[in-house]
Amino acid sequence: MHIARHKFWIVFCLFLIGHGHDVLYAQTRADKIALVIGNTEYMQLAKLKNASSDALLVAQALSDKGFTVFFAKDATGIKLKETLAFVSARAVHADQILIYYAGHNEMRNGTSYLLSVDNNGKSGAYDT
Repeated sequence: MHIARHKFWIVFCLFLIGHGHDVLYAQTRADKIALVIGNTEYMQLAKLKNASSDALLVAQALSDKGFTVFFAKDATGIKLKETLAFVSARAVHADQILIYYAGHNEMRNGTSYLLSVDNNGKSGAYDT
């Protein structure tokens, strides 16, 4: 069960990362990777007051602890998918992967979904 959970987090991390002008990363050590997502400015859902600022604080703390941090702010569905390709090669040899998500989520039939900022809550959610 522990191995399956570890594989889940690796796949989850790689699936969620996006790249572009709103994604930052601090290079430290390749064996510790963190994905930090802060979605505040939703287009069709209520905007969140502190999600991005909380995520930025977490990203800084993880960077201070030696993680290579990938930070995505207000990530659209497309940006999240594109970043998967960017980060997957970097995460292959990681010993530790940590994910922090601050933003809207949705529960459907017992499954939790993370919502990108361009999501309306009806499609394009990311299965967690």
